[in-house]
Amino acid sequence: MNEHDYRGAAALAGGWRRGLYPRAIPLERLRRLRAGVGIYMACDGSGRLAYVGSAVRPESRAGVADRVFQHGVPRRGSWREVWVIPLRDDTPRRVVLGIEGQIRDLLAPPQNIARHRPRFLEVPWARTEITAPSRT
Repeated sequence: MNEHDYRGAAALAGGWRRGLYPRAIPLERLRRLRAGVGIYMACDGSGRLAYVGSAVRPESRAGVADRVFQHGVPRRGSWREVWVIPLRDDTPRRVVLGIEGQIRDLLAPPQNIARHRPRFLEVPWARTEITAPSRT
C-alpha cells in the first residue's frame, strides 16, 4: 500500500471524503486519530495491505480508531499501520459500506473474505449505479 493506492481508494469516496492524511498512521498512534466515520486500510510491517474496514460512529470522535481496536488480536496481530479515509459525519451507513466494498474490490486485501453487494453508491451530487463483477 502506498500513497498512490491510498489516493486512488480515496477518490471512490467522492464528496463524502473529509480530507486526507499525508501518510499511514502507525497502529500505536491510531488512538490520536479524530474521525468517527471513515474507511481504514490496515497494513503489515512491510506495508502490504492486509484488511479494509469501516466505521460509522459519528457520535464518537475516536470511532474509527475504536473500530480498528475491536478486531481481535488474531486478525489485528500483523497490522502495523493504517491508512484512513475520513468521511463526513453525515455519510449514511449504506454509503460507507458501498465505498468500503468498492475499495475492497479495487485493492483485494487478503484478510477480507466477504464481497460487497451494494447496487447503488450515493454521492452528494448524483446517484451512480454500481454493478457487481460477473462470477463466471
